[in-house]
Amino acid sequence: MKRQTLVDVIRLYRDLAFFSEHSQLSDDELAEHLNTRYRAIHRRDIDPGRDLADLGLLSLDEERLWWVDLEDDVFAGRNAYVEILQEWARISRGAFQPVEIAERWSKDNEPPVNISFQLGDRTYRFRTDVDKWIDLGLLKKINRLIRPSGFAFYTLATGDQTGAIVVLTKAEKTRWQRERPAVFDREASYAGGGLPEGYAYEIVEEPMPMATVTQVGTWLPVTSHGAPEARTGHLTVWTGTEMLVWGGDGPGFNQWLADGAAYDPGQDRWRQITSAGAPSARQGYLWTWTGRELFVWGGYDKKVKALGDGARYVPERDAWLALPLRRGPGERWGAAACAWTGHEVLVWGGSRRRTGERRNRVRLRPQQQCLAPDRNRRGAQPASRIGRCMDW
Repeated sequence: MKRQTLVDVIRLYRDLAFFSEHSQLSDDELAEHLNTRYRAIHRRDIDPGRDLADLGLLSLDEERLWWVDLEDDVFAGRNAYVEILQEWARISRGAFQPVEIAERWSKDNEPPVNISFQLGDRTYRFRTDVDKWIDLGLLKKINRLIRPSGFAFYTLATGDQTGAIVVLTKAEKTRWQRERPAVFDREASYAGGGLPEGYAYEIVEEPMPMATVTQVGTWLPVTSHGAPEARTGHLTVWTGTEMLVWGGDGPGFNQWLADGAAYDPGQDRWRQITSAGAPSARQGYLWTWTGRELFVWGGYDKKVKALGDGARYVPERDAWLALPLRRGPGERWGAAACAWTGHEVLVWGGSRRRTGERRNRVRLRPQQQCLAPDRNRRGAQPASRIGRCMDW
C-alpha cells in the first residue's frame, strides 16, 4: 500500500473523533507517530490493506476502542462486570457514565449473575445466564438507555474469540462502513454462550423489560456558577460530553451576544467558550454539529445586512477556526437546509434579506478546508425558500 493510503485512513479516523489527544499534529505527522508506535509493538509497518490492520491501528487509542478476549475468566468474586462497565464508560464519549456498579452471583456461585448500576437518579438491574464468557448482550440494553445521546456501542469484526467495541453516532457508523467495509461486513458467527463475534450491528431495538428498571425521573438543579448570561434564541447542541450554548439575544435592549459556555452534567460545571476567532454577534445564522465541531455560517447583523462569513468551533481545543470565504455560501440567513452528511456540510436556500432568496447549494469539507458549489444538479431544484424545512 502507498503511504498516502495510511494518511487517508488516519484522516478518516480523525473525522470519527479518534486520536483527539494528538490534535496538534498534522495528518502526516500523526501517521508517522502512530506507525512508529505500531512498529514497536508488531515489528512491522501499518498496512491498511492487511486484515485487522484497522483494529491494530485503533488499539493505539485506548480512549475509543475496547478490545479484549471474551473468555475473560468471568466467575464469582472477580467482579469482572464491574471492571467491564467501567471500561465501557471510558470509551463511551460521555454517553454512558454508570456509578454504584455491583455484581452479584447466586449462592452457589453459579449463574445467573445480577448486575446493577446507577445512571443519574435511576437504578438499572440486568441479569445474564452466561458465565466464563463476557456477555456482550448487555450492550443491547445499554444502547437503549443511551439512545437520547445520539451514540451507540458497536462491535467490530475480529475473526476470533476477542471482542472489539467502539461508540459512534449513526452518521459516523454509516461513513465508516462505507469507506472501510471490511471492518464491519462479516457474517455473524457465535462463540460459547451465544456471544456475537466478528459482526457489527446496531443493538438498540430490543425492548428492555420494564421490571428491570427502577423508575425515578428526577430533575436535578444546574449550577449557575460560570453559566452564560441570560439569553433567548441561542443555539444548544450536545457533543457527547458537554452541552454547548452560544449566541442569542441578551436581556438588554437590542443586545445580541457572540459568546457562550459549555456545560458538563457529570461534573455539574460550566466552562466559558473562547471568544477569540468566534463569529460576530448575529441572528438567523446557519449552524450544524458534525460530531466533532460546531459549524456556524452567515446570518444578519443589526443593520439587517446578510453576512457571508463563519467559523467552526472545536470543543477539544476550545478554539474557533475561520471558514474559507472563497466559493462559499456567500451572504445568507435562514437557510432551508444546513446539515452534516457524515463527511461534509450541506447548505441550501436562505435569503439575502434585501435582495431575495438564494437557492444554490454549497458543500464544506472540513479536513480539506474548502467550500465548493455543488454542480451535481440533476432535475429541478425546489423553489427558493427560507426557514428550515429539511431532514438528513
